[in-house]
Amino acid sequence: GDSDHGGINISKGLVDIANMTPGVPSDLKVVVNLKTQGDNPESYLIQSPISDQVKIFNYLSVQGAYDLNLNFLFPLAQPDNPPVYQSQIILNQNNLMLKKIPLEVSNLAGVINIHGSAVSTDLVRGVQGRFLGEPLAIKIQTSFDNPERPDQKKVHIFLNGAIDGSKLYPNLLSGITPMTAEIDLLPDGMNV
Repeated sequence: GDSDHGGINISKGLVDIANMTPGVPSDLKVVVNLKTQGDNPESYLIQSPISDQVKIFNYLSVQGAYDLNLNFLFPLAQPDNPPVYQSQIILNQNNLMLKKIPLEVSNLAGVINIHGSAVSTDLVRGVQGRFLGEPLAIKIQTSFDNPERPDQKKVHIFLNGAIDGSKLYPNLLSGITPMTAEIDLLPDGMNV
């Protein structure tokens, strides 16, 4: 059943041990489906078990509720090994704003996937939204220069859309122009 905990609605929870046969390694599987509520839904992500993968939300403000599906696999036979997890952030007409710059991406819809330390979207569709009233597609992928150092990952964010110059600089620009950008989030900063 549904349960509400501090602005987070838990809509589904499951705990399962797939194999209880003595001597056969098994895993503990935990599945939780959440729906955020309230004025500051990204605060849950920053404090959640996937906080290392969503550090970008330290710089972003999300408006509107979204769904969060968490799947954890704990290796019972190897308790010193970290859990394996897959998660999805499901956006449904959310608005996103950089906390230090008053530019907003509105009407975001799509899925952000998290698998271990990798963050991605569907590379064909991505996450769809609007920037200054014009369509915008956001695609995310993660690369690792050294697979043994997942903390040294690079998260690549690709933006593809259009900009209405009159809404960006009303007294200086006019017309709509195509726009593409790539932002690389690195362990020690960001490249644009």
